[in-house]
Amino acid sequence: MVDEMNTSADPATRKATLDEVQAYIFDHYYVVMMYARANVYGMTDRFVPGPFGFFSNLNWNAEEWDVK
Repeated sequence: MVDEMNTSADPATRKATLDEVQAYIFDHYYVVMMYARANVYGMTDRFVPGPFGFFSNLNWNAEEWDVK
């Protein structure tokens, strides 16, 4: 399928072939998870983390951490 795409310079033909490739990958690609990572955090009242957002994790700004 990919060879067909590379033999044509027509964008419409290339797109149609690439759509077929993506559909094949979607239908035939399987993921076997090797492990599941457990995100375990310990907290204490003395620990004051810096600000963190939805897209960052707790550890990204360790320079702003504090202890009461």
